[in-house]
Amino acid sequence: ADLLHVRTLRNWTFSLIAVVILALAGLVSYALRRGVTRHLERLSTDVRTIASGTFTHPVTATGPADLRSLATDVEHMRTRLAHELDLSRQAHQQIADQAAELRRSNSELEQFAYVASHDLQEPLRKIASFCQLLERRYGPQLDDRARQYIAFAVDGAHRMQTLINDLLAFSRVGRLLT
Repeated sequence: ADLLHVRTLRNWTFSLIAVVILALAGLVSYALRRGVTRHLERLSTDVRTIASGTFTHPVTATGPADLRSLATDVEHMRTRLAHELDLSRQAHQQIADQAAELRRSNSELEQFAYVASHDLQEPLRKIASFCQLLERRYGPQLDDRARQYIAFAVDGAHRMQTLINDLLAFSRVGRLLT
């Protein structure tokens, strides 16, 4: 009878110990879930939201100290990346604005080059024509040196016309290539 009583007491004691262990395991699991896992899931959700492209979404620092520290570090990284992204967007916009201004300026320069080349070529044609008229009209009265000077003037006018035409063609190169 004593042996049966001790065995029953032992079984009840072991059963009580098993129930206490299971209760403690459940309590630890609940505390772990409440104290760590929930905060870790919140941090993971914030990080996934940012990784999907919403760089303005803040990271909330909650939970144990190590998770708060990690969340704070991630928030600093997000803030820096968002700032760098804004700077990059501003730089791209500035480049686009400068490119538009450069296209406008190039168009104006091309128009100016066309007008200037036309306006510069007219006096050169007149110089070359009048020098040739002088040579034809007063040719017999001119010595070799005078004919040479007239030839230099006509040649210089023709070379200047060629140079102006080449500069005009050069000003059009960028537009023709694009």
